[in-house]
Amino acid sequence: MDVRAVQVLVSDTLQVEPGVVGVFLLSPVLQPGCQDVNGIDVGVVTKDTLKDLRKAYELHNDLLHAVGMPVYLKEDEREHCKEVRALYGRSSFPPTGLCVNLVFCQLKYIAEQTPYCEYQVLFDRSGTVAKHLAAVLPEYPPEAITLELKQQLSNYPFHLHDAARALARKDHAAAQSAIEKIRTLIYYAAAVRAGQHTQDAQRGWHALAPGEKWVLEHSYQHATLRSVQRLTDLYIACLTDLQKTYPIGQDLEQLRQAVPELLG
Repeated sequence: MDVRAVQVLVSDTLQVEPGVVGVFLLSPVLQPGCQDVNGIDVGVVTKDTLKDLRKAYELHNDLLHAVGMPVYLKEDEREHCKEVRALYGRSSFPPTGLCVNLVFCQLKYIAEQTPYCEYQVLFDRSGTVAKHLAAVLPEYPPEAITLELKQQLSNYPFHLHDAARALARKDHAAAQSAIEKIRTLIYYAAAVRAGQHTQDAQRGWHALAPGEKWVLEHSYQHATLRSVQRLTDLYIACLTDLQKTYPIGQDLEQLRQAVPELLG
């Protein structure tokens, strides 16, 4: 069973329950260039009663076993929603397995499950789900993105310092830990540059050009000051593009001035 078939199965199964008014896919995974899909996030929307929410949630066990035999299952109940995550092994979904995440909520709380997130409606019993989703703020506020970029920029020199210090001590575990924090900031900047607001590394990865991906891949294989310099050059390049849209120029210039002293 491929990812598309799993989506259809989930949607068709949930339509049977009258209390379910709609199903939508969070951050649609089937996009051009996105071949290595290993996770599906589904929002299940019920009528505005606890009874309908509970009845819909009772379907999760049969539903997830219809997809396959999970090797691990985790249930969680948060304010206004119920969530279950299932992991399927590589034998069922080669080559890396699959994670299916189901989030159940009432219609009136749907906005809390889709904060500035891309979505695709799979099933909408009366059109109400699409209307509620459309009413959610369609774009992440530019002021919030600017604040996030500034905060990450202010943290970047400290990650550089930690990486350089660990490399000097030949502490490769600590170096890779610091470099991973650098990569995380690059993924976010690349995603924002592509018009997305997400902390998901996979989506940030797909927003990078082939040559940029090589820089990231090389840093996993070779943790050196040179690879850290390449990562920093890439980060600055992403931010240079972003400063045309977001007022981060002063923060970016401070980083540029600090890099030679931090990396030597």
